[in-house]
Amino acid sequence: MYLANKIFYFSIIIFLSTFSWTDENNQNQNHKLVDKEVINCVSGFFGWYKLNYRQVNSHTIIYTDSSTNFQVDTTACKNYLKSLKNSGYISNEYVKLWMQYFMSKAENFKINHQSEGPPEGFDMDLVLLSQEPELIFQSIKKLKYTVQEMSFDKGVVLVHTPYVDWKYVVELSKINKKWYIDYISLKEPE
Repeated sequence: MYLANKIFYFSIIIFLSTFSWTDENNQNQNHKLVDKEVINCVSGFFGWYKLNYRQVNSHTIIYTDSSTNFQVDTTACKNYLKSLKNSGYISNEYVKLWMQYFMSKAENFKINHQSEGPPEGFDMDLVLLSQEPELIFQSIKKLKYTVQEMSFDKGVVLVHTPYVDWKYVVELSKINKKWYIDYISLKEPE
């Protein structure tokens, strides 16, 4: 009887240790799948943007009025954001934040007239946050992606470019079982 109990308990311990390992293994596989999903979203968008760069940026969002002051064409801004949204990678949050930016700049140009130099706040590619987006496009296959933060419905991916101090921080959210980009920023150099 004593030996039978020992064998029984030993069997339960082995079963439970196998179960917890399997559960931990499944969690690791689920994390890898989620990591891959968010990375595919970010890399997919960067690839899409490279292919559609001219079309997206064909919207003239800045114009000069009759006094040669810069103004923001909010209708063109909406069309620009609609082009980005049509990629299937951009969230409504991304569109909302950029539309707030455009409206803020439109008000600023009405109050603070500017007619010389590049229009303040529009002197770079607004997606890649660079005056030289072609450098990213040329090295698009060399970009490295690292999941920095992850929860059930939020994620942050760090995009490493071949240039030491040029990294992107991409914030994402999961909506209806699909990942979307909420915000893209540059990581401060370390």
